[in-house]
Amino acid sequence: MKKAIIYFLICFVPFLLNAQKVKVEGYIKLPDKKGAPISSIVLNDTINKLNKLGIKDFSIRNKVTDNKDVFTITDRTGYFSINAKPGDTLFFKNDPRLYYPGKFAVSDLMKEKKIVVELETKPCITPKM
Repeated sequence: MKKAIIYFLICFVPFLLNAQKVKVEGYIKLPDKKGAPISSIVLNDTINKLNKLGIKDFSIRNKVTDNKDVFTITDRTGYFSINAKPGDTLFFKNDPRLYYPGKFAVSDLMKEKKIVVELETKPCITPKM
């Protein structure tokens, strides 16, 4: 009996743990046409965490940015798709000079029927002369 339980745990627990991820897909809408046509989506702000840790090794950075479950970009229409856990947070970014980054919990995005993320425009500040 013990062998059957151990066999069950070895075979099926990895599938149960991996099944916790959900596919989040939707669109990023920019309020104007000034930004770049392609935006980035980062899981749990991983790139900034690497910067704060002072990791300069490009092999580590490339492993992170090549992982489509951690970092992805939109296509030209603004469509994105990323796998994440319900407890994760997604950061949506476009041109940092023009838009504030958007931060949304995956659990909140899952409640929406159609996900459309609209980034907030930064105010235009005229230089003093």
